[in-house]
Amino acid sequence: MRTGSRGASVFLAAICSLALARDIPFTAVSADAGTGGEGVAWADVNGDDLPDLYVGSLYGNPGWDDTGIGGKSAVAVFADLDNDGDYDLIGDGVRRNDGSGALERIGAEQPLKSAIAFDADGDGDLDLFGAGGFFRNDGAFSFIAAEVGGLAEAECSRGLTGTDYDGDGDIDVICASRTSGIVVLTNERDRFVKTEPGEIGIEHRATGGIATGDVDNDGDLDLLLTGDSNGYLYANRGGGRFELRQEFVIAGGYMGAFADLDQDSFLDIVFAGDSKIYRNDGNGDFLPGSAVPAEGLDGPRGIAFAISTGTAISILPWDARSHRSG
Repeated sequence: MRTGSRGASVFLAAICSLALARDIPFTAVSADAGTGGEGVAWADVNGDDLPDLYVGSLYGNPGWDDTGIGGKSAVAVFADLDNDGDYDLIGDGVRRNDGSGALERIGAEQPLKSAIAFDADGDGDLDLFGAGGFFRNDGAFSFIAAEVGGLAEAECSRGLTGTDYDGDGDIDVICASRTSGIVVLTNERDRFVKTEPGEIGIEHRATGGIATGDVDNDGDLDLLLTGDSNGYLYANRGGGRFELRQEFVIAGGYMGAFADLDQDSFLDIVFAGDSKIYRNDGNGDFLPGSAVPAEGLDGPRGIAFAISTGTAISILPWDARSHRSG
């Protein structure tokens, strides 16, 4: 399993050399496609060893290269939903990869604001969960709407992630929410139990995005919360407990993400739309780093990374509502 006006640019691509230099050079690259975007994801969908890009938007045709994928959705998730070794797409609904990179929608179009693919029931295939509900993977690309305790009533309207935060071997769910701030759903094998964030040491809201990564290389996943122009890094102390490690003031944006930009074996941080990256000092603490040419971005949202021909690429789409045609 793998898991404004017409002609406005869809995204800003920041490209950085992977040389082990103190300063990482970034170059702005724009694509003229007439609309903005919200969800964004990379994957090699056609097996040519090059990362392909999908940008999703609730406010216009996101497009998929020139292949004509349309629809409306803020979600962009690649995952191998049928265990056949290639990447399928959750975007404007569910699309199956035929092995050549062609992505055929299965079922009706479904405008989505959030979604993840993870093995909720431990049966070896990826189920779907998000703002549209929970869908159990029944095999043969059949997804059945299911009522699973804790998931059905969860307010997961923004970014969300599947992660084993308590280290018990199954996948829990942590969601950002405009109303609740953050929702923690602990997997108890046959159901998901809503856990109060304060009970596990989380005291801040996440109204935009959630990201996980092992920032101190201690073997467990730490947590980055984003929203309301702030970022909060929580260190995982083991046993399902977190402790605030660092706070960030960011230039708008809804999401933050981890990537080892300088190849020093430690994860760095990029916030969508911020004018700089944050470099890991090797101890899991972050210092302001190289500048990112993010001027002019309007309400930046999703962020994703890929590696191609020795170059790391981060994509920062912004709020499509300010870039609609007409």
